[in-house]
Amino acid sequence: MEDESAFQVPDRKVINMNEYYEIEYWASKFEVSPEQLKLAVQHTGSIIPAEIEEYLAGR
Repeated sequence: MEDESAFQVPDRKVINMNEYYEIEYWASKFEVSPEQLKLAVQHTGSIIPAEIEEYLAGR
């Protein structure tokens, strides 16, 4: 039986910056590096994907 806790689908409403797999997922989705994603979250103060995407598009 496969361990279901080993893989979790990211919550699409927020970016959980405490989970590396979510950072990797969102960085890939936004076509940026994990470090760029972390900086975008720091600059915006938001973990809402739409707000991060808007910030990244405007830089």
